[in-house]
Amino acid sequence: MIIPPLTREHSPYDRIGLVAGMLCAIHCALTPLLIAALPLLGKVGGWWSMLDIVFLFVSLVAVWGTVRSATLVWIRRSVVLGWLVLAVGLACERSGIAGSDYIMYLGAAGLLVAHVANIRHCRRCEYCSPYA
Repeated sequence: MIIPPLTREHSPYDRIGLVAGMLCAIHCALTPLLIAALPLLGKVGGWWSMLDIVFLFVSLVAVWGTVRSATLVWIRRSVVLGWLVLAVGLACERSGIAGSDYIMYLGAAGLLVAHVANIRHCRRCEYCSPYA
């Protein structure tokens, strides 16, 4: 097991992952409303659908940093598995496979839970916490 150096600083990658996850959730909630309003708005453009790819790459950065800095093996595995499920769900959605949005929701929820668990662990961990 690789133990990170004793820097006593929180890793910013979990916060990046949480912010990206929250923005992704807002994007997913607004998409049906935007689709319903398309007749009124005209053509929105392809930039809205490209946000999925942007969120995927931002979450990849957060996963990479969390894997490098997390002290618990199950958190490392959880963020990687969550990201892979999210990426597969996005690929399935781009291919037009029905039900792929639920796969993406499952992966995103797994990422959020793992990031929150890592933040909570770092608050108590003697290697991570500035308050230890």
